[in-house]
Amino acid sequence: MEIELQNQDYNYLYSEVKKLKLFTANHRKHICKDGKPPKSNLYGYSNKQLNPNYRIGHEEHHLFKGYYETKLKHIHPEFQLVVDKIADKYFPKDFYFNSVQINKNTNCKRHTDSKNIGYSIILGLGDYIGGELCVEKDDDIHEINIQKKFYIFDGSKYPHWTNDFINDRYSLIFFNNYDFDYRIAIPSYKRPEILHLKTLKYLQECQIDFNKIDLFLKNKNELSTYHNKLKDYKNINIILHEQHGISSTRNYIQSYYHESNNQFVISIDDDIDYLIKKNKKIYKLNHFINTCFGLTIDKNLNLFGINPCSNVFYMKDKITTNLKYIPGGFFGFIVDKNKYIIHSTFDHLEDYQFSIETFLRDGGVLRLNNFSMITKNFEKGGISDTYGGKELRLKATKQLCEEFYHQYGTACRIVKKKDYYNIQLNHHYKIT
Repeated sequence: MEIELQNQDYNYLYSEVKKLKLFTANHRKHICKDGKPPKSNLYGYSNKQLNPNYRIGHEEHHLFKGYYETKLKHIHPEFQLVVDKIADKYFPKDFYFNSVQINKNTNCKRHTDSKNIGYSIILGLGDYIGGELCVEKDDDIHEINIQKKFYIFDGSKYPHWTNDFINDRYSLIFFNNYDFDYRIAIPSYKRPEILHLKTLKYLQECQIDFNKIDLFLKNKNELSTYHNKLKDYKNINIILHEQHGISSTRNYIQSYYHESNNQFVISIDDDIDYLIKKNKKIYKLNHFINTCFGLTIDKNLNLFGINPCSNVFYMKDKITTNLKYIPGGFFGFIVDKNKYIIHSTFDHLEDYQFSIETFLRDGGVLRLNNFSMITKNFEKGGISDTYGGKELRLKATKQLCEEFYHQYGTACRIVKKKDYYNIQLNHHYKIT
């Protein structure tokens, strides 16, 4: 995918890049065709073990464990405003990066960016001749002209290099180099078969490390019914919580991680078929999760989620931070022990309450509106069984909605569906 840079923005960015005091990087000479140290500097955050002489020895990033501000970023903090301005205008809204590699006259040999997480965006600056980006993909070599153009590609997967060039050539590579150490919390109740055939199957398809999974079951009796279905998943950590109902279970999960050393948590229900972007199934789930946590940190928020509606017509290419419903089927949160824990007092509407209360506490919730999940509501077991079946669950929603509206007033309204009542949040709601 190519994105043309407008002349005015090109001139602005090029002039700001030329102001940077780039220095020779001895540790990167191995990537150059001539074997000489290039002027190739990282603007952002670096792992001290990866580049021990390439960082400022200040305190590590408050959320990126083991990552420190690089020398170039420390010298030129003002350049971050330039980067943000260009990225906000040109980059896809669901693209996350925490660093920019800035190269001057660096003629790279064939390599992959093994430490990068997901896609990168590259741009060429200068009046050079030649210097195409070469990408080896599908047994073919693609030569891409990146001069005054952004190009999106997966440099961690596909080998790439630079064609020879004359005259000054700058290249900027925007990427994420931090792999969030997240946990995956799966609450499940009376659905071992569904868990096995849906959520665990999908996570396996996405090559998710099952050592990351915490499965929350009610008690030892419940564990015995899951035993046969879990025997092939030996790395899953099982936690018995002794709670009744989804609200109490989610409250327990919040408290569990608040008392642990885990900062980043994904919560996913046991009956998720898969996630989608518009109408395309997501397989690079780890990349998506890393992107979501990064975007949430950029907005100084603690909760992110996806669109509850999987109808493409209602899936807009927008990331919002106003009051929107974050569905409990799939969401992520960042544990901040300096903030109070939010516990729900409503069954069935617990994710609506969690959305509102988090919005009131943090000033926003992040929702990626062009992403959703495929699942079947009112699946046998789970929430419906705690109510005594589907019909009793639907009947109980009217009273719950009335109680919910009484508590939150203008932040929501009651919506009557064909067979039940539900809550709709007011996305115009402002904190006063």
